[in-house]
Amino acid sequence: MHSLLPLVLITCANDNSARDLQKTFPKLQPDNFAVGDFLEQHTVDLAMKGVNMVIHIGPPMHPQEAACGTIVIDAARRHNVGHFILSSVLHPLRQKMLNHKVKLEVEEYLIESGLPWTILQPTHMMQNMALKPIFSTGVITMPYSPATVQGFIDLTDFAQVVLKVVQSPEEHNMARYELLGCVGSYNEVADTIGRKIGKPVKVERIPAEQAIARMGTHPYTQEAMKRMLYYYDTRGLTGNPNILRWLLGREPCTWDDYLDRVLRK
Repeated sequence: MHSLLPLVLITCANDNSARDLQKTFPKLQPDNFAVGDFLEQHTVDLAMKGVNMVIHIGPPMHPQEAACGTIVIDAARRHNVGHFILSSVLHPLRQKMLNHKVKLEVEEYLIESGLPWTILQPTHMMQNMALKPIFSTGVITMPYSPATVQGFIDLTDFAQVVLKVVQSPEEHNMARYELLGCVGSYNEVADTIGRKIGKPVKVERIPAEQAIARMGTHPYTQEAMKRMLYYYDTRGLTGNPNILRWLLGREPCTWDDYLDRVLRK
């Protein structure tokens, strides 16, 4: 394990991700952050100067997500970056979903780039669900079936895996890790939340069109959202928690664990 951490460039998918980073790490100075366009090679090259490692999080549902990934990978090669960590998605081989298919293309480009690499494939983050409104209203809104089983991972567990790779990149070179902590339906999640807060919580299904409209009007984005929501409705996105358990050296966080931590704050 390295005694000193490398200089790491984290590419965020959007401004919200950057703001979350600033909140999480308040000691970071404003000049530790830069706003730019993934599609502008000059901007990416400036961000890449002096960097030892890249953690790339592509813009989901973006019509040029693959181009963004290849530009960042090419810049990493030009600047002799020591290790490239790609945040992908669980089962990118489920190519009926465009947002999975595009990540498989970026994975392939990275693997063939000649760079040392690690690919992380997380499923749904528990933190994607806004809990405060649910605690107050007792309602979860969902644009697909709440009975279909899905996979979940706690963002904190994911971050610990990222840290392990950053600290010991050689150990994890040329590895693709499927990352999932637990499985269950949103009906089961609602029951767990209700048990924790002491009042009933139900899932109300909203029209898929309502969720699609929030993501913008680009034809690619709309088509990608339609396919993803249909897939989640009929098949779900599940897997096995063994890899995450092995990497963490402990049991992954469950919804019970995550809610206990949130409610203690």
